[in-house]
Order: sequence, then C-alpha cells, then structure tokens
Amino acid sequence: MKISILTLQYGLLGPSQKVTLQYDSTAPYILQAYAKPVVVTSGNAVDLFVETDDKTFCKYDEITDAWDSMAYLFPGFEQIKNLSKSHKATLTLPGGIKKQNFSYFVVCENGARDLSNSSMIKFSVDFTLKGYFTVLWPNDIHLNQKEVTLHAELSKYTSWCKYTFGNETDIPFEDVSGEGLIFEKELTNLKDGEYQYIIKCKVGPEILQDELSFVIDTSAPIINSIEDGNKTCFPEDPVHVAVEVNDSSTPFSYSYQLKNSKGIVIASGNVSSSPFDIKMENLTIGDKHSIEVSVTDGLGNVGAIKKSDGFLVFSSNDTKNCDDKQVPKMNYTEDSSSCKALKVNIKCQDNSKCKVDQAGWAYTSSECKSGNYSTPFQFNKTSYLCYFIADEAGNTNAGTVPFTVEDKDGDKILDIGSCDKCLDTLAGASVDITGCTDKDNKDNKPDEDKDKLPDSFEILYNSDNCLLDKNKADSDGNKILDGQEDYDKDGMTNYEEYLDSTDPCSADEKDTDGDGILDKDDKCKKTPASEIKNVIKTKSDKNYGCAPSEITSVGTTPSVEDEKKPGEEVFPWGWVFIIFGLLMIGGGIGHLYYYQQQRRKAPSKTGRAFFIEEKPKAAAKQGFNLGEKFKLFERRTTEKLKKKEERSQVFEAFGGEEKHIPHVEKILAKEGVSPIKKVAQIFQKYTENKEEIQPALSSKEKDVFEQLVDLSERHGQVKNIPEKQAKDIFKKLDKIVKTRHKGKKK
Repeated sequence: MKISILTLQYGLLGPSQKVTLQYDSTAPYILQAYAKPVVVTSGNAVDLFVETDDKTFCKYDEITDAWDSMAYLFPGFEQIKNLSKSHKATLTLPGGIKKQNFSYFVVCENGARDLSNSSMIKFSVDFTLKGYFTVLWPNDIHLNQKEVTLHAELSKYTSWCKYTFGNETDIPFEDVSGEGLIFEKELTNLKDGEYQYIIKCKVGPEILQDELSFVIDTSAPIINSIEDGNKTCFPEDPVHVAVEVNDSSTPFSYSYQLKNSKGIVIASGNVSSSPFDIKMENLTIGDKHSIEVSVTDGLGNVGAIKKSDGFLVFSSNDTKNCDDKQVPKMNYTEDSSSCKALKVNIKCQDNSKCKVDQAGWAYTSSECKSGNYSTPFQFNKTSYLCYFIADEAGNTNAGTVPFTVEDKDGDKILDIGSCDKCLDTLAGASVDITGCTDKDNKDNKPDEDKDKLPDSFEILYNSDNCLLDKNKADSDGNKILDGQEDYDKDGMTNYEEYLDSTDPCSADEKDTDGDGILDKDDKCKKTPASEIKNVIKTKSDKNYGCAPSEITSVGTTPSVEDEKKPGEEVFPWGWVFIIFGLLMIGGGIGHLYYYQQQRRKAPSKTGRAFFIEEKPKAAAKQGFNLGEKFKLFERRTTEKLKKKEERSQVFEAFGGEEKHIPHVEKILAKEGVSPIKKVAQIFQKYTENKEEIQPALSSKEKDVFEQLVDLSERHGQVKNIPEKQAKDIFKKLDKIVKTRHKGKKK
C-alpha cells in the first residue's frame, strides 16, 4: 500500500512524498540457527547465523530468551530499514577456556514487532591443543588490601604476558617460573573500587586474552537507613527490620540491640541477612523504642552503629491509634555505584509496622514469582522485581516493578553514567573496567595528526630512517598515512605493529612461532606450539630455536612453509607431490611393498607368518628420511624376491594369484591420461595401504600422511583439482626431483 503525504509549512503545500506501508499479522519463524565452526579449536571467534522466513532483526543471549533482557544484537538491529532474512554475528570467545560447550538463545522480531519462536545455537570449544589459562588470580573476588599480585598460569610455554588497564597498555608480567608457564605482576597503592584488567599472553603464534576482575574494599560499610515502622499495636508480634547498607562487599552480618526510651536493652542478637525479625518482649505501652544496628561486611570491615528513628507501642484496644485501613506501599532505592550491577534495596512503608513478606525477580514479568529473599537485589540485565507486602493490621499489597538495565554491547559493563566508554564492543571481547578492549584503549590515546599512531608511539620510534612525525599524518610525503606504512617490510602495517607492541622500523623483533627466539636468530621459525617448551635455547647451537622433531641426523630441516615465497601456495599440494616424487625415486617400491603385504595377511602352512625383517628402531637412530626408508625397503625386498620359487608353497596359503599393481612411474608415464587422473590413481594406491605404512614412519612423517588423508576428505576427490594447477605442481615436482638427484651425485 502506498500513501502520498503532503506537508504544510507557512500556509504552503510542499511536494508529495510516497510512503510504502506493509501489513503483517503473522509472527516470523526462525528456519535455522547455527554456529560455524561447530567445534572451535583455534582462534578466538565463532560466527553465528540465523535464517528467518520474514525480514527481521535478531538478538541472542546465553541466559534468557526474554526479548527485553537479551544482551547481544545481530548487526542491523538499530536500523529498521536493515531488516533481513539472513543474519550473521561474530562472537568473540571469552578467555580462560579449556574445553567447554556453549549455547545461545536466538529470538527475532519483524517490522510489526511480532516476535519469532525461540531457537538455540550450540557449539563447543576445545583449546587443549592451542593452550589456555589454567589459573588467573585474583578473579571475581573482593579484597581488603592495597597491594595485589596478579598471577597467571598457562598450560603451554608462553613467550610473554601483558596487561591493559585504561591508559596503561601492554604492561609486562614477570616470568617467575623461568619456563614460560607462570607469570606475575605486583600492583601497589590501589584505591578502593572495581578493577578489571585485560590479560593477554602469547602461546605459540596465538594471543590468548582474558579478563581478571576484582574489587578493593578497605572501607567500613555505611548504613543508609533502618526501617522498623512508625508504630505497633501488637507488641507481642516480632518487629520487622530492613537495613540498607552502602558498601561494595557482600554478604553482611548484622548486630542489633532493641532499646526503650531509657536506653535499656530489651533484646539483642546477630543475624546474617536483611530483612530480619526481632522478637519483642517487655515492651512498655506508650513508650518509644528504637533499634541500633552495626554491620560487618564480608571482608571483616566493621561499620559504625546507627540508630533507627524508633516506633511507638500502643495497645491493640487503642482504636484511636490502631484503626489502620491504609494499604502499605513498597519503596525501593537504586544504587548505581557499580559498573557491573544495579543494586536495588526494597522496604515496606506504612504508618504501622509492616514488612515486605515475599519478593523475587525474573527477566520477564510473567515468570516473576515472590518468595524468601535478601537484599540488595543485583541486576545486570533488564529485570522485573515482584513483591508481596503486608502490615500488622492485615492490609496487603502486591505488584511488579521493571528495572531497565542497559548493556547494549553485552560486555558486562553497564551503560550507566560514564561506566561504559566503548558502547559497540564485539560480543565476547575482553574488556577492562571502562568497557573498552585493548585495541580501543590504544586507539583512544592522544593522536595529534590522526594517523592512528599515538603521539607517544611516534616519538618513541621516530628517526631519520623511520620517519614518524607526531604532527604529520604522512611523515615521508609519499601520500600514504604513517599508520598504513610498512617501514620494515615485515607484512605488518605500522598501526598493526603498534597494536602488537613491536618495532615498526625493524623486522628483527618478529617471533612467528612464539618460542621466545626472534625470527632473525630462530633456525625453526614455525615450531608447533605443543613442542615450544622443548626448543633448543643455546644460541651457539646450529639448531637454535628448533624442537627435537624438527632436527634430523644431518641438522635442521626447515619446513616447506618457511621457504615459501609470498603468495606462493605450498601446503597442502606441495606436500602431496613431494611424497609422490619420493615414490618415483624409489622406482616401483609401492608395487613391491604392496606385493609383499598381500602375503602377510594369513599364516603359512607351517603356522608361521611371513614378514619382511625391518628394524625401525635402528633406522630411527640413523635419522633416515622417508626416501631412505623406501630405499632400504627396496633393497631388502629385492633379496627376498630372489627366493620366490623356494617360498612358493608358503605363498599358496595366502589365497590365490598375485594381484598385480602397476609401478608408480608407469602410472605417471601413461599417455592420454590427465595429470589429475594420474594423481588420483597414485593417491588411491597409497591410501589403500596407509595402515601398513604408518607404523614405520617417524612422528613428522606421520603428520604428513595424516594431512594427505585430511586433504582427500576436504576435496572429496583428488581429480576435482583444476588441471592447470596440477600441471604447475608437476613442474615444481620435477624441479624438486632433479635437485635431489644433484644432491646425491655430490
């Protein structure tokens, strides 16, 4: 439906405008909601996808599917015009994860404000191989001290750990273990308040991040008010006392004394929560009584004694003072001093003695149920508080009160006052107490020339050979902003170097594998994270920076990945053809090996199994590589074949005629067959015998063969690879083979 609208201004009609209106009486439906990847083993993010049958915007939350209380928004939520049937959000994973399952509710809303069904997205995280924090201290606790030592322990060797807190960025920890596993940083002269640090540590090539949060509270709690009513006409009934305390630490313990107007103590005691009841005895009719309370917080800080304004005692027969038909009211106070939760205290207000008999809270009003409670309530999402109150005359009241608590980016730093200074943080990202990430804090530093590099960073590294003028966005005048330059040609822009706290003028500081040895000195720049703790640390050693699995009998074996040129694709097909090249050099070894293995599958007539005599342990000590193992295999097999006729009776037990398999080079020499088909045939022969070959391989060779299996699974069929790519790889393979032959001639 289209409507033309005319505007009237100063008595004149303006031009007509067409507005398109849509009528939609049906609620949207979520067709599918899923995460990708379903199992996260590396990185720090996962993508969430939602498909709906109608144009919508969507929310997600790990706790509730109540629309008003859901914390996280899919992109496009703020713009009504951006309604879509397809939604994608990137969720940054929280730190400190070892192995964990995650689930998130998803709900969508269309333009007519109709809500969809609730769906669930599930995924799991397994960082046991990547590395993780095993201990972070102090975390989520309150401390009664001014000095704190931050403590981090990790599951794998760690190059370094640093923290960020507001403008303090990349402050290093000390490796107190000397083994890259335990790090500490001492903090002194801390003031009372909330603290939340971003902790990041480099484990291999990965940067792990997490939050470390605590509260310093050395101050005594302060009692704001004591509610005990104005009067009582039933002195035999307990008096209901509600104490409101201003303090960051909970729980509290309360000590009280009930006194008459002469100061005589009538009752006393200790309780562990508020509100509480005091049994009244020996009260004097017509006298005014009061309650004195002192509070001790959970850290042992003791507050000053505070006295209530008191209540008068009347006889129940006193109709003048005890005829109460007024409905009691429920009052509440909000405490927004914390950036992590809104604290709410409630109390009953009436002329006579009354109390909040029951109270409770929920994310929706329909789910809110009253029951036993203690104060204060603490809300970190929009919530509903329900209550039932009654006075001593039997007058009652009940209701539900909404409390709007905003945290639009879901970083758990509330949008209260000046708490969250970065309102669009990605979901799940580690933030400090200001709600800002490590990158946000770095971007917020003074930057006079607006080139994304802080003035302090440019002053630190500015030199004649590395121009970084804090007053010039393009210091060298080449029409490229300083932040976008890559002065040291290491593949990282100056801005990325700043975020990573490395020198933008020198590539020497780079440590690709995170083993604590700079690439300029590291003989093995791609050491696996699982072996970093075993690398050689002796600088004079020819294998400096290498793990045992990277070292052969002839010295260091650099990985193919180390030698590749920028833009050149080496893995995984490079490994495939290197293996096939070695098979070619062997000259038919694949056929001979298969020939013998077919005869190992059944016992001989004499009850003995025939097998090829290998000594894998001795071979491993000699440091044979894959090609040498095949040569050794060929030599021994040839000697065995000379006795074929003598063993003919033994082979008869294996069931039938020999299954002939073409030699590898014969497959490659076939004319009229595409390179991809040749590769597929060779790959098939290899995979058929994987279980027989694997036991004789070293751990590194096993990794290569496992990669081949993974390769076939990912591509479905080897023949699906473009023929042009296969021809290019054959050229590279031919070069590798020739190089190996030249090396052997020398």
